[in-house]
Amino acid sequence: METFTSIRFKNETAESFKKYSKCIATTHTEALELMLLFFVKSGLHPKDDVGPLFKKLERVMIKECNTVIAILKNIERTQLKPTHALVMLLYEAIQEEKEAMEKMKRPRLVEKKRFDKNRFNE
Repeated sequence: METFTSIRFKNETAESFKKYSKCIATTHTEALELMLLFFVKSGLHPKDDVGPLFKKLERVMIKECNTVIAILKNIERTQLKPTHALVMLLYEAIQEEKEAMEKMKRPRLVEKKRFDKNRFNE
């Protein structure tokens, strides 16, 4: 069984911590451990101003997003558009070939039969 120790806090601070720890963890010990782990892992100090750090992170992320966008545009320009053009040319060639086959199937000269009324009256 784990042993516990007590730490003295101001009442306002203790109440505020209790409310916050309910949101992030199941116990107060777990909440405090998570907070300590965050500061140790990130190398931050609670009094540090993280504004410039987040702005730098934002700039890096925007730069990475722009790089991905440039790669996608390059793929579209060099691979997708030429492939689409080739497929369309093939489709048009097939359509032309089908039309040529249709023309070949049609008879060129069609004999017209005329009905002559006088022929049967005789």
